[in-house]
Amino acid sequence: MQILGSGMSNKMWDGVVEHAKTCVLNRKVYVFNADNARNICVIFNNIYQLMGVTYSGHYKSAESLTENEKVGYCIKT
Repeated sequence: MQILGSGMSNKMWDGVVEHAKTCVLNRKVYVFNADNARNICVIFNNIYQLMGVTYSGHYKSAESLTENEKVGYCIKT
C-alpha cells in the first residue's frame, strides 16, 4: 500500500510527524473497524495518533496497550 508514494524517506516521515504534532487537536476522532467478527475498533485523533481500542464494548487507551496488543489490533485486519 502506498499512501504518499515511494519517495518518502525516514527523514521526510519524521518531518511530517513533527509537523502533525504541532496541529491543533479537536474532539474529532476516526474509528477504524479492524475486525467486525470480534467487534474490534481502533480509534485515532484528528492527526491520526492512536487513542485507543474498543473490543466487545470495552475501551482500552493507547497508553495501556502492550506492544503486542498494538500490533495485534492495528495490523491484523
